[in-house]
Amino acid sequence: MKRQLLLLALGLSFLGVQAQSTEDLYRYLGSYQGGSARIMGMGQAGGALKGDLYAISINPAAAALFDYGAFSLSTALNNTSNRSQTGEFTDSASSTTLKINQASGLLVFVSDKSVWNKITLGFSYDQTASFDARIKAGGFAEEGLDRYFLGFAEQNNYIDVLPYDNEFIEEAYRRIGADYGYAAQQGFLGVYSGLIGYDELGYFSRVNYNGLLQRYNATERGGMGKFTLHSSISFRDRILLGGSVAIQDLKYERFSYLNEEGYDTGSTASKSAFDNYLFTTGLGVSAQLGILIKLSKALVFGASYATPTWFTMNDQTAQRISTDAALEDLSYINFGLLNFYDDYRMKLPSSLTFNLALHPSEGISLVADYRRENYGDAQYLPNSNASFAAENQVMKSTYSTVERLGVGAEFTKGNRRVRFGYSSQSVPAIGGTLGESTAISTGIGYRYQNAQLDFGLRHVTQEENVYFFDALLPNAALVKRSNLRLIATYTLSL
Repeated sequence: MKRQLLLLALGLSFLGVQAQSTEDLYRYLGSYQGGSARIMGMGQAGGALKGDLYAISINPAAAALFDYGAFSLSTALNNTSNRSQTGEFTDSASSTTLKINQASGLLVFVSDKSVWNKITLGFSYDQTASFDARIKAGGFAEEGLDRYFLGFAEQNNYIDVLPYDNEFIEEAYRRIGADYGYAAQQGFLGVYSGLIGYDELGYFSRVNYNGLLQRYNATERGGMGKFTLHSSISFRDRILLGGSVAIQDLKYERFSYLNEEGYDTGSTASKSAFDNYLFTTGLGVSAQLGILIKLSKALVFGASYATPTWFTMNDQTAQRISTDAALEDLSYINFGLLNFYDDYRMKLPSSLTFNLALHPSEGISLVADYRRENYGDAQYLPNSNASFAAENQVMKSTYSTVERLGVGAEFTKGNRRVRFGYSSQSVPAIGGTLGESTAISTGIGYRYQNAQLDFGLRHVTQEENVYFFDALLPNAALVKRSNLRLIATYTLSL
């Protein structure tokens, strides 16, 4: 039978469950990367620090600490290593990237004729998150792909997961997703892969096992960037006020591969492979307000509030499954056949940050930042969508307020500077023990006339569970993440 060419631009939209999950929301919250070389070397603390343009991203009032205009550019070399453990099985994978991390410019207007003695205008670009990573995991599991497909299929009538007469299987896959939603589409894959079946009693598994060997591999790419316009004003050089408006862009791409074997003799299949692809883009907007108070020449205290970030999001997905019991034509459903979703909205929560800078003596600077952000407030919108409402409720009941603390010190002698820092982030899950991260950092800098070159090095460790099925089944690997980040920043005073 002659096959029709299915163009990617067909773009049938799903009306049911969207591609994203609470795990995706958590990723967008938990991938904070930002920092110039100077601030990163000081534990990512510096909202009250003079002379660093990245401080404005932490507290927009910091722009009024500058006496002259400035421009800076940062490049980051980032290495992420993931060590995965599933039972007695251990795997490792790593990835390395080199990117422009930050670019900022600032103009300063000074007046000695008004109590409002300084006004600043500026812009900045910051890479706020990097998703580049590779994960490899493997081990024995008690529940397999048949349970995954049954979980979705049982939500639908059997007739809804069947193709029409003379309908190509790839056409049926797209139509079922458009007419009945994601769950029916997964049920369709389960039935025609031979892993599940249907009789008068309902859906049932067609494979038997006492334990399965699963191998999981995922490659992730993308990041989040923030373009900011900001302004600040100084009152008698004692009280500094600032505000900013930011547009954020998000790109995330994930290829995941799951191989499974160990079915008993007499099962319809002896092994299976299930691969998934997700491509997500988003455009968001947020605002930030900040204040700094110079309590003395040696002590500066401040606070800033960042509004929620409102994103308009779009997803594309693709899937493929292969078993030795699958319908032969099932191979036409592959990564070349994209599913297109309707746009939806996502809200990332607001945050409150407190800043402190202390200069106890000439040549010594101590800084500290404390930040609070309630992960449980993250949402998919509109909440009137039953699937979104369910995900939002899971988010609220699973995740709590996350606290980040960063402290650092800088020692200056002549044109040379040495820095040290430490930062930590609390456990994000209610009653959980995973997700806490700690980082140590260091850096050096050299200033010559109106130019400065800084280098910063930071090492972060964190442990998290990575689910093979987005937590639908308990199959997961304990992943120990290790991130080593080297940043170089060039700053030119105008």
